[in-house]
Amino acid sequence: MVMRREKPPKYVLIPDTGLLWHDDKCLIVNPEFDTFLLQHSKKYELEVNVPEIVMEELAFQQSTSAIKSFEQMLPLLEKINQIIDKNINIKITNTEIKKFARDRAYKWAHDHKIKILPINIEKVDWNRIIHQATWRLPPFTFDPKNPEKEKGFRDTLILETAIQKSKEAAEDCNVVFISKDNLLRETAEKIFGGNSNMLVFNNLESFSSYLKLFEEKLTKKFIQNIQHRARRKFYSDDDDNNLWEKYDISSQIANKVKEIFKEPPDPEKSRGIVALANLSNKFRPFGESKIFFNSPTFNKLESSNIFHWNSLVTYSQPFQLALNFITRKPDSSSKKLKIIQFNIQWHATVKADGRFMSIVLDEISILDSFFDFPTNEQLNNYYGPWPDRHQPNSES
Repeated sequence: MVMRREKPPKYVLIPDTGLLWHDDKCLIVNPEFDTFLLQHSKKYELEVNVPEIVMEELAFQQSTSAIKSFEQMLPLLEKINQIIDKNINIKITNTEIKKFARDRAYKWAHDHKIKILPINIEKVDWNRIIHQATWRLPPFTFDPKNPEKEKGFRDTLILETAIQKSKEAAEDCNVVFISKDNLLRETAEKIFGGNSNMLVFNNLESFSSYLKLFEEKLTKKFIQNIQHRARRKFYSDDDDNNLWEKYDISSQIANKVKEIFKEPPDPEKSRGIVALANLSNKFRPFGESKIFFNSPTFNKLESSNIFHWNSLVTYSQPFQLALNFITRKPDSSSKKLKIIQFNIQWHATVKADGRFMSIVLDEISILDSFFDFPTNEQLNNYYGPWPDRHQPNSES
């Protein structure tokens, strides 16, 4: 096995907005990020640098949420005044709310010893960015809500900030850029592909897996090689020699899904009051079910060359309140999402050149299950836009 003997490097972690984002604006950032810092900041020489554009976007979203909540509260306050015959008044302006939200976000960064990275405007190649925006070149793309316009300007500024940081970082420092956005991450991978001190990941779990592998005294090149091969050996569109196909994991997951969720009664098989009862409060699947894969995370090393991995697989299926018995019209606002997360444990013998041999499935277990009205974040992460309500259900 390829060994390393140099001391562990320093890491500068640069997150994009999606890594910190959380639907609950009472939380400054996603709790998973705070947990990651708590678990890793003392164990590794890790410095977090948040692009200024990311901090400002978080402050904007939180202040917007606070202003909206305040405006919704005013009619209720007026009603309370009428009931108690008083004139209770809360004096606060939108400008003040924005300032308080921004101060709170930056206090979080200060308390966690996080450095804010401003972008050096003078060092940005604006001619290149104008060309990318005009021709919708990554990280710019068509706006799905308005195809005549482009989206990606903020992502471009985040990426430019990471580029500037990578150029000024010391030789013994690894700059780590993490983005959940596929287009932004793939663009970053192309730009940083030739930079040995630049690492790009799609989530915190993948970076944690990298750090854990580094503890096994493996070289950076070998770690990156086997992380890439682990993804392909678990699942690949262009190679049937993978764990997913070998053990028909999709069928095993489908069977476990049926064990957890029972299909609601078929209204066509019921009549009269029974049918009305079945239809009034039953959710039925509509649209197609989807499967999402996370990159495999390293678990442990056995006998110097048997690598154990965990692969997170998420199954999702939309549900809608059944047709109204009398009007035969669906309640379009009553949509739920079924989400089940599976942990696939497996291992493989890895050769000195990084080749995977003898891949073996160890266990499929359920980590979590959810069946409720999803938040915007859950819908975006685990399904996407709601399907057309007339689209037939493809759930097996």
